[in-house]
Amino acid sequence: IVVDSPCPGPMCQAELRDPFDPTARGKRTVFLNFGGVTLEATPYDDDARYNRSAIAQYDMSIPAFDVDDLSDDGGLTRGQIIERAVEDMYRIYAPYDVEFVTTRPSSGSYQMVVFGSDCETVAGDNDCVGIGLRDCDDVMPNNIVFAFPLGQRVEDLGSTGAHENGHALGLEAGDPERHRHH
Repeated sequence: IVVDSPCPGPMCQAELRDPFDPTARGKRTVFLNFGGVTLEATPYDDDARYNRSAIAQYDMSIPAFDVDDLSDDGGLTRGQIIERAVEDMYRIYAPYDVEFVTTRPSSGSYQMVVFGSDCETVAGDNDCVGIGLRDCDDVMPNNIVFAFPLGQRVEDLGSTGAHENGHALGLEAGDPERHRHH
């Protein structure tokens, strides 16, 4: 699911890096959160640094990633599954200057992919494997997106996280021309 961002617009409170060229530049850091998180729902913009989500329907706690939520764990341990998801995301983002970390950065801007919970709990819809704001022009440097493991296979986690994070970078679904230019 792609949710339209409040940015740009009157509800947007994002800190633009440059009002004349808001698109982010340089290395991007993406925190892959498998450990759970408590989120504050906000009608404004996401901010991974402060656990504020414009997608969350209400203030909520997302539990840590649970291997039992997968339809197929491939016989791997939790640690191996996380390692596989990180490797898959690096492979998908190979042409870009993106760093994936599994420990929350202590400072600076970063996006967060939350691996846990389910679509119905977070977004009130029971038919999705992930959800992210479409951050047109990439004006919010600290987006939060979700990849829901429930019913997925090990090999789906990284691609779902990468897909949803792509929306946070301003990419639209089904628009390969735009994907090539970002």
